[in-house]
Amino acid sequence: IVEYYQNEGYVRARVGQPELKVLTDSTDGKERWVELRVPITEGPRYRVGEFNIDGNTVVKSEGLRPLFDVQPGEWYSVKQVREGLRKAQELYGSGGYMEFTGFPDLSPSDEVEAQQAQVPEFLAESEANGARSLGTQVPTVDVTMRLTEGQQYFVNRIVFVGNSTTRDNVIRREMRLVEGGVFNTESLKYSVRRLNQLGYFEQIDDQDQRAMKVDK
Repeated sequence: IVEYYQNEGYVRARVGQPELKVLTDSTDGKERWVELRVPITEGPRYRVGEFNIDGNTVVKSEGLRPLFDVQPGEWYSVKQVREGLRKAQELYGSGGYMEFTGFPDLSPSDEVEAQQAQVPEFLAESEANGARSLGTQVPTVDVTMRLTEGQQYFVNRIVFVGNSTTRDNVIRREMRLVEGGVFNTESLKYSVRRLNQLGYFEQIDDQDQRAMKVDK
């Protein structure tokens, strides 16, 4: 529920503790009617104010900005932010930065108090155009993506364990990672797909970090 609201711009949406109330019991005790209430606090609906990126040193902000489909003036959507982060992880992962992480730091404006009701839908278009004919202001939220790039990793050794069906060189030629080269998460995913297509093994999960030893 919270995610649904945050995808529609309700940054402060909260879901309270569900309340269960017994309404009635049947005389034979085989049937019971209850009432379930889930309290929801919507809060105001926010448009995006400023969008900034912080913490990046490897890739310039100009290169990261197009990955996020977050435009000033549009309703804030956490789904668009997460999708942008996923693309950024792929970009950094292809360069060896497999520990890349990030999160949105939100700064709602102080123009409208958090408890103020949302702007009616019939005002949405005029608000988007900057009209304030009825004296109503839409709250905005500034978004700063806080990024942690981590270290760049290189491939040391590629070792195969559990192979009794074919020779290691048959498996190795399907790999798109090179020992001594930059670790590439996208190449790892592609290599796993190729290994799975051989049909020799149970399906391999490229997200299984237990199979990866990291030396720092």
